[in-house]
Amino acid sequence: MAFCSKRVLSDLNKNDLDIFKKPDHKFIYGALYTQYKEDSDIKDSRIWFFVVVISYDFSRGVITALTQDYKIVQAIGLIVTELVLLILLNQFRPFKTSLMNILNICASVLRLFVSILLTTLIFVNIQPLETVICILQFMLVFMLIFVILLQLITTIRDSCCKKKGSENEENEKNN
Repeated sequence: MAFCSKRVLSDLNKNDLDIFKKPDHKFIYGALYTQYKEDSDIKDSRIWFFVVVISYDFSRGVITALTQDYKIVQAIGLIVTELVLLILLNQFRPFKTSLMNILNICASVLRLFVSILLTTLIFVNIQPLETVICILQFMLVFMLIFVILLQLITTIRDSCCKKKGSENEENEKNN
């Protein structure tokens, strides 16, 4: 992952977006950057946003693993990471379509809400806390599945629209 990330970032620093459109580059490294905005001006491109997502996932894992015995520290750490991701998603709007940006922002808000709710439940000290946590996890998983399905539908729709658009352009050139 580190090698692929370094390669994509070094290609991004070359200020040549044609590198990212090459089939071999897309095949090898495309999973990191294809869902983010590509603009002709490299400064308006959001290809670099994959670093934020990888850092977010890594920090959540580290916080969860290292603070298992300290519930309050863990909850506050998760709130901070969710808040940082929410601010970055809202500030940069990195995805190609506005629907994808809205869905990811909504998922981030939901995760932030669950983290805040868990923190308040820890302070209130409810005895059947595990039951409440299981219910919240179920809700979160259900919402994330819903968001993933919407993203899949949007991706399929966008790819179908691009194919139709390219076919129309070819027909116009032939006429």
